[in-house]
Amino acid sequence: MLNLLVKGTAVTYYGEEIGMEDTWISWEDTVDPAGCNMGPDRYETFSRDPARTPMQWDDTKNSGFSSGNRTWLPLNPNYINGVNVLNQTTGNGDSHLKVYKAIVNLRSRAVWKYGDYKSNATNDAIVFTRTTTADIDPISFAVIANFANNTISINAQQMVNLIPPQAQVAITSVSGGSINVGDTILTNQTTLAPKQSIVVTFPSS
Repeated sequence: MLNLLVKGTAVTYYGEEIGMEDTWISWEDTVDPAGCNMGPDRYETFSRDPARTPMQWDDTKNSGFSSGNRTWLPLNPNYINGVNVLNQTTGNGDSHLKVYKAIVNLRSRAVWKYGDYKSNATNDAIVFTRTTTADIDPISFAVIANFANNTISINAQQMVNLIPPQAQVAITSVSGGSINVGDTILTNQTTLAPKQSIVVTFPSS
């Protein structure tokens, strides 16, 4: 949500949209010259291969990336357990990919192009708004994110005073918690699960 919705150009590196993770690569499998040139004792510090493993398309052999006997770099085994495009597109309920697409769709609204940006952060949370006048876009947005490893309550209204006492949830991450899309929340006591983030809407002034 931060990468796509803060002010500025959004960039997606393949795999981010399904939550792919870096994969440990052995010295024998390392192909990146930056790592190979450092030798077996230091290659892990310099190799970019962990972030270059094949795109995880489905849960078939080689994750649908190749029909060969092996891929150019080893796959992360989590492609079998749902971290793949097919599962996150066709599966029931929310998925990282579905949330990612919903966020991207938001960016077509005028408020993300022309709206004002205000933010405030603590050690555990960040709140930022994109607001505009009603004649440009009738809806404004706030993003509320919990960076902590535990559940916290965030007074988003106090952190950014443009946020009204109540707001409607437009998007929620797949990090758990009891907040659902369509819920109306009290912005002075927003309880988020560990690493959870939400986008809420409210009328533009």
